[in-house]
Parts: sequence; structure tokens; C-alpha cells
Amino acid sequence: MPWLKLPFQLSPRTRFLLRCALFAFATAGVLAVACWWAVPRFFMDDPLQDLAHFTPIRKYYAADGTLLKIERTYDYRWQENIPLDRVSPHFLNAILSVEDTHFYQHAGVDYRAILRAARDNLLGGRVLSGASTIPMQLAYLHQEGKRKNLRDKLHQALRARALCLRHSKGTILQEYVNHIPFGGKLYGIQTASQFYFGKNASDLTLAEATLLAGIPQRPNALRPDRHLAAARKRQRLVLEYMVRNRKLAPEQIESILSAPLAFRDSSLPSFYARYAHSEMEHSLTLARKEANHAFVVQTSLVPRLHSLLLQALQSQTFHLPHVRDGAAVLLDSQTSQVLAMVGTLDFTDPIDGQVNAATAIRVAGSTLKPFLYAEAIDGGLLASDTILNDAPMRYGSYTPQNYDGTFSGRISARMALARSLNAPAVQLLAQLGLERTIERFHHLHLLYGSNANDFQDKGLTLALGTAGHRLLDICGAYAVFPQGGNYQSPSFLAHNAPRSKNYTPGACTMVSQMLRTLPSPNCTLDVAWKTGTSNGLHDAWCIAYTPEYTLGIWFGNKSGRASSALVGAKAAAPVAGQIFMRLYNGRQPPDWHDDTPLLVPQKLCKATGLLADSACQEIYQGTVLRDVPLRHCSRCSKNASAPPFTILSPKDNITYDRGLKQSVSLPLQCSSSQEDPVDWFIDGTYQCSPTDASFAPGRHTVHAICGNHLATVTFVVR
Repeated sequence: MPWLKLPFQLSPRTRFLLRCALFAFATAGVLAVACWWAVPRFFMDDPLQDLAHFTPIRKYYAADGTLLKIERTYDYRWQENIPLDRVSPHFLNAILSVEDTHFYQHAGVDYRAILRAARDNLLGGRVLSGASTIPMQLAYLHQEGKRKNLRDKLHQALRARALCLRHSKGTILQEYVNHIPFGGKLYGIQTASQFYFGKNASDLTLAEATLLAGIPQRPNALRPDRHLAAARKRQRLVLEYMVRNRKLAPEQIESILSAPLAFRDSSLPSFYARYAHSEMEHSLTLARKEANHAFVVQTSLVPRLHSLLLQALQSQTFHLPHVRDGAAVLLDSQTSQVLAMVGTLDFTDPIDGQVNAATAIRVAGSTLKPFLYAEAIDGGLLASDTILNDAPMRYGSYTPQNYDGTFSGRISARMALARSLNAPAVQLLAQLGLERTIERFHHLHLLYGSNANDFQDKGLTLALGTAGHRLLDICGAYAVFPQGGNYQSPSFLAHNAPRSKNYTPGACTMVSQMLRTLPSPNCTLDVAWKTGTSNGLHDAWCIAYTPEYTLGIWFGNKSGRASSALVGAKAAAPVAGQIFMRLYNGRQPPDWHDDTPLLVPQKLCKATGLLADSACQEIYQGTVLRDVPLRHCSRCSKNASAPPFTILSPKDNITYDRGLKQSVSLPLQCSSSQEDPVDWFIDGTYQCSPTDASFAPGRHTVHAICGNHLATVTFVVR
């Protein structure tokens, strides 16, 4: 081996050993380089992983499959990934001819192309052609714009080989046509086809496909909408390559170049621009999060219903003085899927137009009362006919008041809930216990937080929504009633969420009956509904439902500004009624669930509305839950031997003479051995200081309530 001859004299044995060592070293080096070149998959990452952050556009679809919005993701690129079978064969033939003739023959590096490029560049004295294959280009697309030196080229070749060892040629070609640039922020053949020609990539003609195939070499310089002459010149080169690779006959070139190109009308928005924005931005944002940022989001939304809600809210706000904002949520009552959500009335408002009021935390007023009643019904504390006491009650320093400042005295649970009286609701919360109520509210996702102790400081005011709640959450909780006690989180996606049991079907049926006691304003349909008004007139609410739909309405100001118009029964309830009338448009809602298996007749005490005891004097036939025993009346037996409860002063059915005075002052006295406090009402108005009272001329009625006993006198002052 003359190449191993040494320039100095050594012993034959030493020379032999040295030559053997050098030969072994050279052989090992060659083998190492060969292995390094031939088996790159063992020491290089998958090149396609580097392309993973070049995410495609995100598409949102309505419940019926219509496209709602197209959203750019990575670097605001317009990139839509499609499979190869949706790409025109004309484009595939063109791009392979001009970019990688031997794509299906090489393993990432085309050695013939390297030799050809070296020859052309040496003879030309400058770079005339390259040898980059499609795998080499794809392996380096994540470093667009970076200048490639010899070391980069070698690394690019190794990555291309790793790419071919890990993936099929079909996968590589598909990724390539979906990632190559076409000018500006356009990437991928589908995006380019839609932008330049207004059609899908599968529908490209031969002339259109060959024009687009030439753009990726210099995307911005060859854009046909700006540099048509340069793009046409490049197209001719593409056609010549196709002829060279026998994909085209030579005589076809001129006819293709002379064929007219049906470019999209650039004066009109492109396909992507038309769907770049949506009126349902708030809903789509929540749908994207729920879908874990998938690139195809199949929602449960119905655009027609969104428009219905928005128009109704805007129309009502026009008639509410000093009220600028509103929100609405419409759910499918059986699945809790969100059919429509309006979070703002004007998304373009620069101040707070993009604030989603449907997910903002607001004081919910009386909208939470049905859940207290359902819990009490399931606990056997009451039924719809149970008598509650709507009278002033003091819990420490807290005395709940009704909205109108009056009290109704003894009243059935049905009417107490239907009329949204505060004192009975607070009394129920006190009986149920704060800890139990907070736990139930957490199960219904009514409390925006994870720690139950965070809401202990709200005390009994929790019954009036003071903890702060979200319209979307409240609607989801209300859906438990038409679902027979099952709770499902509101979902913006076209799938059913997991269910959890909260109430018995009987309790839900009874609450729904109670909420249907009074007719809904502006509505002739059989709808269950409940209003709420926050203290200080900052929020007006109405939640209404049928077995088919659950609707939530909120009016207020995102700034927190109060308004005398923000009363649930006057601002929100009429809109809810109008929306239901338009939802059904002349047809009747589905029938409510048959309550026969759930509710049974039972003998109740007329004084308490509880199960009658032997001491109860007046008994009537009421309705109770079949599977939940109602508590027995204990007051009648406790008071069976007590003297009758009567009013001693004023006297009944007499006339008092005021003389020369403007009024007459009379003491308020009764005879009672009861331990319960006595509540006095004069002409329907509660008396805070029940020692004496002044009466003007005229007829007066005085009520005294002690426990379950009621006494009444009527007299005249002249």
C-alpha cells in the first residue's frame, strides 16, 4: 500500500504494525461516517416535530355543520392542512417535477442532483441550481430565512434521511404541500388555492396548478396578485420541467400559458377573510378551551338562536334608562349543551364590549332560591303546601327584607317561592345549615371557587346570591330541574357531558310546579321561571325553562352602575317571555314530566302544611313526594291544651272615637302562652315596634301571628 509508505526508516516489524494501525483507524473512520450517514434515525430527532408548532388554522362549526369562524393560530399564518387525496394531481405532478424529480427513488438525498448541480455551478461560475430535495426542504422549513452554509447543508441532508427513514413518502409529500409558503402569510396549497382562485385545491386546473407550483421558490416575488408577469415566467419553467419528466407534452405548454386564469375577485373578501370574525366570539372562545384547543371545533351553537337572543336584549335595553349591557344563555334542557350565548350587546365597544357578562361574577339576587327549596323538599322539611312565615326575623344583626318592604305573614311554600319572598328563603337556609347549602351549591357549580370555606363569611345572605355567581353557571344549575335532578356542566361542544345526581326527580317536579304557579310575563306558554334583583338595583335576572330549553337573562352595567330599571320582574322577565314565544313560534312546548309516579296525595295539617297529627284539628288532602317522608306537624300536639290565641287590643268589631285628635293610639296586646314571638301586621304592614300604634280615621285590620296561630280583628276609627 504505497499510500502508507513512511518518510523515514523503521524496522520492518514496526512499519508493519504502524501501517496496520493506520489502516484500522481509517477503516473505523469510514465505517463510522457510513453509519452516521446511513442510520440517522438513532441519533436525530424526528424532523416533523419541529414543524408541529406551525399549527394550522382553527375551524369552528355550528351544530348543523355550517362553518362559523376560521381562526389563525401560529404567527397569524393562514395554513390549512389537507390530505393528499384532496390535492389536485396537476399540482402534485408540477411540484414534484420542479422541486424533486426523483422524489420516489431517493432516500432523502438525490446524489444525481448533487452531481448535476455541482457541474452546472462550476461551469457557470456561480450558483445556477441547487440539489435540495423535498425531504431536505421540509426538514429545514422550521428555519425559514436562515442562510445555509456547507455545514447547514450537511445537517439538512442528514435530517432529510432521518425523515425518510421514519415516515412514508406520502406523509412527507403531504406535510410539504401543507407547509410551503405562497406569499405573505399564506402557507399550504389549500390556502393558496382559496386565496388566489377561490376554490379548493382539489379543483385546480392544470394552468392554475402549474402557476401555483412555481410560487414557493420566491413566494413574495412571485405572487400572481402582485407580480403576475414574474409568476407567468416561472410557470413556463415549471411546464418545461414537466415536459422533461414526461408529465406533459411539449405542444401543451403554449396552450396552457395562453389559457385564462379565473382569479378570485380581489375587491371582495377572501374565503378566509369572510370567516375571520364572528358575532359569537365569546362562545367560540369557551368552545376552544373546552375542546383543548383542537383545530376543528364542532360546537353545539345555533346561529339563528344567537341572533334571536341578541335582538331581544338590544330591543329591551333601548327601553331601560341608564342600562347599557345585557347577557343571555340558552341551553338544551336535556343535555345542557349551549345553543346560544350573548355576552355583550356591542362587541366593538372600546371600553368593555369584549367583556363577557355571561361569565362575569355578579350578585344573583333571588335566582338561587329554588335550590334551597329543592334541598328542603328532598330533606322532608316541606312540600309545596307547607306553611312558611314571611315575617321579620333577626339573625344576629341580619334582618332579611323583601323587595317591596312588606311582609305577607303565613304563606304556602309554593307562593313564597313564586313571589320570591326573602324571609322564608333565609329561614330555609338557616334550617338546612350553611355548610350543607355551600356543599350543594358546589356540586351544582354555582360557586365560582374551589374552597367551601371561602363562602362561609357570606352567612345567611348566601340565600340571596351575595356570594357572586355567573349567568352560565346558574343556567347549568337550573337545568337539573327538567333533567330530573341530574347535573351536567354547560357544554359548547356537540357531545354530552358527564352527569351527577343532585336532587330526586320528585323534588325537581315539585319545584317546577311551584315555579309555574304564576304566568310568565309576555308569555302564554307553560314556563317555569324565576327572577332576581340584586340589592342596590345593580343586576336584573330571570331564569326560565321548559323541558326543552333553559334560558337565562341578565341586565345591568358592566361598570356596576345602578338603575331603577334593574328589577328582575320588570326588566328581565318580559324578555324571557318574548324569547320563549319566538322559540316556539305558535307551537306548544313538550309536556312536563308526568308527576303521577313521583307525587302522592297525603293528609296534611291545614295550619302547617305538614303531615297531619292526631292533634291537628283541620286536615286537608295535599301532595307530597312518594319516596321522601314529609315531617309531621308537632305544633298542634304541643299546643293542643293551650288557651286560644286572641288579640286583646284593639278590640274586634268596635268603633274608636279619636275626639279632637288626628289619630287614636291603641296598645297592641294578645293572649298567648306560646314561646314563639308575636308578629303584628296593621293593614298588611309589619310593625317593628309592637307595643302600641296610631290609627287614622277609617277601617283597619290587625293581624297577629304566633307560631302557627293567626288572630285577626277589624275595627273603625272616626
